[in-house]
Amino acid sequence: MRKTKIFTVVITYLLLVMLLGCTGSESTSVIRTIVGEQLVTQIDPSCQVRLVRTSPDAKHIAYVATKGKQFMVVDRIDGKQYDFIDTFVFSPDGTHVAYSAREGNKSFIVLDGIEGKPYEPKWLGSPVFSPDSNHLAYLAADEKDIFVVVDGVEKEKLGSSVSDLMFGPDSKRLTYIGSKSGMWAQPVGAWVVVDGRKGEAYRHVWDVTFSPDSKYVAYLAGDGKKEFVVVDRTKWKEYDSFLYGSTYVTSRVPEKRLAFDSPDSFYYLARKGNSIYLVEETLKQDQKE
Repeated sequence: MRKTKIFTVVITYLLLVMLLGCTGSESTSVIRTIVGEQLVTQIDPSCQVRLVRTSPDAKHIAYVATKGKQFMVVDRIDGKQYDFIDTFVFSPDGTHVAYSAREGNKSFIVLDGIEGKPYEPKWLGSPVFSPDSNHLAYLAADEKDIFVVVDGVEKEKLGSSVSDLMFGPDSKRLTYIGSKSGMWAQPVGAWVVVDGRKGEAYRHVWDVTFSPDSKYVAYLAGDGKKEFVVVDRTKWKEYDSFLYGSTYVTSRVPEKRLAFDSPDSFYYLARKGNSIYLVEETLKQDQKE
């Protein structure tokens, strides 16, 4: 036993020496190696700058600059000036930039410097790219209706509050949550819309999730008393509540309470009374059809 402990200590010490790149007990400094530095942009000192971001592939840099009015700067090229620029996003492949801009009493989405149709400012949502970077969607409104706009084309009219606009992994399917508010802006009903088709209304809806192949949509819902999973408009088993995996029992469950781990199975953490369950659900052949 003693030889085993000594051997373990020696091996641990040698590993530390290899990892830290130093020997001797007197060395306490941490070695830092700079692999490389690259000048990516220079800021005009007369400008105020915010929202400095790189593209997902780290090949492009963009930010919002203010010099009297506001404008986007993408790879050192100044864009058109506006009264205000709200937010911007890179496409997943880093080749496109979209942002919300306001001029006067109108707002519009600007994609790669090209302005879309103007809408009332308070009804213009943030732009969302599809995973393949080929499509752009956002929420907008005129005096009467709220629209989902996809690639510049107004799709279905909504007539309600909308959130969580999201493309599926295949970049073709589109989903969002519609809701209706009561007194004090408390939600009294929410539903999921998938490809323009409205699901059943519940008191609360959250964690809308596509399967990896985009064939199925699952989400969590509640009626004020119990919570349950809904898969392709079908209500499943009830629980007292669903839990975040990072807080309870296992690190397997990611930030969402519900997650697919294959095209036909998903899992979640649920509480029933004083018991917590890690539940794995499998979509059987008849459920798939």
